[in-house]
Amino acid sequence: MPEDPGPLIRRRQLGSTLRRFRNAAGLSVNEVAERLLCSPSKISRIENAQRNATLRDVRDLCNMYGITDEVLQKELMGLARESRKRGWWQDANLDPSLVTLIGMEGAAKVISEYETLTIPGLLQTRDYAEAIRNVFDLDGTAARHPAVVDVRMRRQQILATTPRPTYNVVLDEAALHRAVGGPGVMRMQIEHLVEMAGMSVVEIQVIPFSKGAHLGMNNGFTILDFAEPAAPDGGSIVPAVVYVEGITGDNYHDTLSEVELFVDAFAQLRGLALSHADTLTLMREMIKLR
Repeated sequence: MPEDPGPLIRRRQLGSTLRRFRNAAGLSVNEVAERLLCSPSKISRIENAQRNATLRDVRDLCNMYGITDEVLQKELMGLARESRKRGWWQDANLDPSLVTLIGMEGAAKVISEYETLTIPGLLQTRDYAEAIRNVFDLDGTAARHPAVVDVRMRRQQILATTPRPTYNVVLDEAALHRAVGGPGVMRMQIEHLVEMAGMSVVEIQVIPFSKGAHLGMNNGFTILDFAEPAAPDGGSIVPAVVYVEGITGDNYHDTLSEVELFVDAFAQLRGLALSHADTLTLMREMIKLR
């Protein structure tokens, strides 16, 4: 994983740590807000990493929660400072949900992704990505926004830099048969998948049509697992997050019960899928037929 996990993860670390200390102090969000003379939504947004905490916020909350350890106070202040830095993707005028996803991808130690009908963005060729962009160009502005594809290509650099996240991918076989961009584009896309599957950190598995109906037929999802760095108070690590993309909007799930449901679902889907080696064989056969 990159040495600097990025501003979003720093913000999540700080928020989750402050939430634990608030709960340990037996205080509600409303009680904290009343003492700080601010709105309850401000405290909730800080804890949920939707708002940056100022150094004064951190100082006041440390005093209120009884955090007297000077080393811990400095580390929390450091998280507040680092969470205000901007990542390269934040200057690309992207949808806020995509900004969040990119920040998390760059900080995850393990990314587990399942897709039903399309190739995951981290494995797409430029031609494939452009074809997908054009399909979803509902307002006719795709030609004026080539940066969308440029950003997707840059996102893929997390698999090429050191250290890299482990990337586990499960695809429904339909994703390999749908000729996005035409036969030529799709052939190059499958060739690219075979090449990427040769990387030590990438595992690709395909659920064949012969498996029939399965629980992943409705929608794809991505599980982002942050195994380090640990929270500065020695508590639990930043919790895993599940990203679900939809045509009307994207959703994030980060409660333990929700994440466990997706983790179990991914394990079941992997169990249905061909092995990594057999998937490579399938894709090579498909290339020969195109």
